[in-house]
Amino acid sequence: MTLLVRLCIILVQPNRLNKKRKQIMTNNQEIQGPYIQLAIPERHYLKVVQFLGRLDAGESGDTPIADKDVGFKMTPTGKIRANSRPSKEWTPSELTQLKREIMTKRKYLAPLLELMAANPGGYVHKADYEKASGFKSTQLRSALAGITQYIGKRFERSNWPFDWEWNLNGSGETSYIMSVAQAEAWNKA
Repeated sequence: MTLLVRLCIILVQPNRLNKKRKQIMTNNQEIQGPYIQLAIPERHYLKVVQFLGRLDAGESGDTPIADKDVGFKMTPTGKIRANSRPSKEWTPSELTQLKREIMTKRKYLAPLLELMAANPGGYVHKADYEKASGFKSTQLRSALAGITQYIGKRFERSNWPFDWEWNLNGSGETSYIMSVAQAEAWNKA
């Protein structure tokens, strides 16, 4: 049985509701066939979808954490974003093309990648980037948005050749890290 889920909508079978609750739901929500639509907080969407999938599969729906790779990702602010493209490993030729693009056309992003490649497996914090490059964090944010679109269109993927963590050092900022293997491939490119 396929589970059809729409953003911010939870599907519940109305025959399990008692009469009074059903009447309240009928007055406040749109009913479609054997389902009702119920708005849920966006920050809980991913967990609700996973819970409903487990219920449909006959499993226990209880889970303390959300699965990471279900086609959705949660932003640091708790919003859900759909991954329309796959996340996949970077090949050396793709890294060479990306490095050429960044070094020639994306000047705000180049210092971040060079800092990460020079310190494989170590985090580069936003403040480190600003100090080393002289650029502002808003310029980095714009560059990351632009390179994300470029990567999606040019390479048909959703992932960068590095990872990030939110609030790693307690400063409420993003920190970036490139694995040793990624850094070696980047330096060879």
